[in-house]
Amino acid sequence: MANNGNIPTNAANGFRNGVDVSGNTLPRAPKATVTLVSDYTKDFGSGIWNLNVTAFYTTRVYFDSDERINQPSYALINANTSWRPANSNLRFEAWVKNLANKTYISSTFIQDSADVVGYGWKRTFGVTVGYSF
Repeated sequence: MANNGNIPTNAANGFRNGVDVSGNTLPRAPKATVTLVSDYTKDFGSGIWNLNVTAFYTTRVYFDSDERINQPSYALINANTSWRPANSNLRFEAWVKNLANKTYISSTFIQDSADVVGYGWKRTFGVTVGYSF
């Protein structure tokens, strides 16, 4: 086979691998995303209490230009509460991520022979103790 230095491609005039993708949504480009944050802090004299709730929403996301692999719209909610005692460098925190335990695609590995999807973390929760110097 002779090669003149040009790299052959199947993509031309909206065609990719023989499939017309004209007008399809760009991969990994949802029409809209929204993040809402609510943060409340109260000083009780004996310490400072904080509550934070974050909600994230995204519309459908396509992971390939053929629109074969997609994640329907979904929302995630994370929450965090903390206590910082007065005159102390300590901070005690409890948190939960993906409060509603939503299943969603977070990554893909697309190949000609097979497609692989990776899912985001299910509900996770924990506590953190921090010290400020």
